[in-house]
Amino acid sequence: MKRLNFLHKAQSPFPLKEVVITSLLVGAIALPIAYAKDKVVRVYNWSDYMKPEVLEDFTQKTGIKVIYDTFDSNEMLLAKTLAGGSQYDIVVPSSFTVSYLIQAGKLEKIDFNKLENRDNIAPFVNERLEALPGVSDYSVAYMWNSTGFAYNVKEVTERLPNADTDSLSLLFDPQNAKALASCGIYVLDTPTEVMPLALMYLGLDPNSTKDEDLAKVEELFKDIRPYIKKFHSSEYLNAMANGDACLAIGWSGDFYNAKARAKDAGKGVDIRYVIPKEGSIVGFDQLTILSSAENKAEAYQLIDFLIDGKNNAEIANFLDYSTPNQAAYPYLTEASRNDEGLYPPKEVIDRMQMFKPQTQKEQKKIMKRWLNITMHK
Repeated sequence: MKRLNFLHKAQSPFPLKEVVITSLLVGAIALPIAYAKDKVVRVYNWSDYMKPEVLEDFTQKTGIKVIYDTFDSNEMLLAKTLAGGSQYDIVVPSSFTVSYLIQAGKLEKIDFNKLENRDNIAPFVNERLEALPGVSDYSVAYMWNSTGFAYNVKEVTERLPNADTDSLSLLFDPQNAKALASCGIYVLDTPTEVMPLALMYLGLDPNSTKDEDLAKVEELFKDIRPYIKKFHSSEYLNAMANGDACLAIGWSGDFYNAKARAKDAGKGVDIRYVIPKEGSIVGFDQLTILSSAENKAEAYQLIDFLIDGKNNAEIANFLDYSTPNQAAYPYLTEASRNDEGLYPPKEVIDRMQMFKPQTQKEQKKIMKRWLNITMHK
């Protein structure tokens, strides 16, 4: 996800970061003072997950100033929004996180009559979201992705010429991990994405929270933990692009971003993204409006703008992410449309699982296991 990195320095009543973010994001466009003061929408989105020019265009056409901030995990988003006083109008959680926000009473139920582009979302999205009651009523699909792994073709082939590069064994087999430690292994610091992959590798239910299953996951990581260079939810992108990592667990869109950066750098780094044969997690990132939003009318305007077919395709082409927007498909690059990593065939989609919400007790149990994994090398 293409991240706009901004300094965070809060002041009252309007944080300095809002001024900095707005000026950078909209290219310091000179806006008439009348609406620059009155029409604002505050957005909290994933790192590296927007094409700034699309927001510039929105501001030019509507006079609504976009104040933009970023996060790099659902846990960070929840911590910010559940605490209250976030001041955001739109937040972009993953689909399962929408469920938590609904339960906490933090979201506005979407009035789809206010969205002219409401029918642009492909039917398969809501079919998948049926597993998460209420999510389709409180959110609108923005982008979707799979969780898998990517590897540096040259570095991995040199070290493991006979390895099964379509399998999670590339990481979870201790002998493979040991061989790849010298060229760098990164793993998402997000238990809700990584632990299901480990469970699928073990042939278990990816949504299991049974103590015996989680113990098996912890034991699996114990054998490879010495060979993992870093757990992080965004740094793996540049590490792969620069050749500082040769294997990483992460999100599909990030890896396509890394491929593009590696190509631009011209250093011969060849990255291949894999949806593991053992299975994957499919995730939908959803546009939502906080119930506490002060600028709901402007929030609806921005959401409708973002799900316009041409605008959405422009973002998807920029990010190299998969769009759930069927009206965007004609505007995607031919390379994107034909890439099975971004738009996999049905037989691959069928083995991709939805992550389901957990109780607070289950979350604490999983987080305890995850800290045991990440903190003890």
